[in-house]
Amino acid sequence: MVVSFNLLTGELRFQEIRMIQSIAAVLSSAAMLWMAHHEYGVWTLLGSVIVLPVSMVGLVFYVSRW
Repeated sequence: MVVSFNLLTGELRFQEIRMIQSIAAVLSSAAMLWMAHHEYGVWTLLGSVIVLPVSMVGLVFYVSRW
């Protein structure tokens, strides 16, 4: 993800970067709410920490087409 993210930054595609970060944050929050609703307890926090970077990786690769 680092190379693709830096390529986006080098190409000055800041709007795409902002959208990637926003969508990843919304996905992570939605996952947290879903897990909290289903009473996963402490795993809710861990799930959020995992969902955020995984969704960012997927979105960065999708947007950068690298």
